[in-house]
Amino acid sequence: MKLILKHIVCLLFFIQGTFLYSQLETVDSTQEEATFMISGSVYEKDTRQPISQVNIQVSGGQYTTTNSIGEFKIRAQKGDELIIKHKDFETVYHIIESDDDIKVEVEQEKKYSKGNKKYYKRKSNQFAPLMDSAKVYKRTDIDKSIKFITDALTESTSTIQNSDAYEALADIYMHWNQYDLAVTNYEISLQS
Repeated sequence: MKLILKHIVCLLFFIQGTFLYSQLETVDSTQEEATFMISGSVYEKDTRQPISQVNIQVSGGQYTTTNSIGEFKIRAQKGDELIIKHKDFETVYHIIESDDDIKVEVEQEKKYSKGNKKYYKRKSNQFAPLMDSAKVYKRTDIDKSIKFITDALTESTSTIQNSDAYEALADIYMHWNQYDLAVTNYEISLQS
């Protein structure tokens, strides 16, 4: 009887150990699935020339640069923001939505000269990246999200963009259960 009892206890420990090991495997695999490798390329919009040595950074995480043919690979997860910087163009912000390849088209700085001095003129419209950032922080940080909407409204160049910004602001207020402010911003959006 004691021998059978020992075998049963050993069998129970073995089963419990197997169960715990399988649970650890599940946790590890879900963490691996959360991040994935993003491939992309950066090139000039008009000439389609690749741009090398572009700094690519995941907000608060990984960092890399493009190679000689403008390509890069970086580990990220859904919802991360890619920050794409180079001295020859304005910083580009991109929100990761899937593990699809990313193609970034940029416009080079426009050079013009006055006398014997050279000046650079950049095309500046940050409306879309600011709106994307506001949507990213919508569920986690109301202050940051509203700040991005405010900045987007200053960059707005049309009534359609104003309407989109006020609608996004109303969505933020709805998420945070501030219904009176949401209704007001929905009305402003419809009027725009």
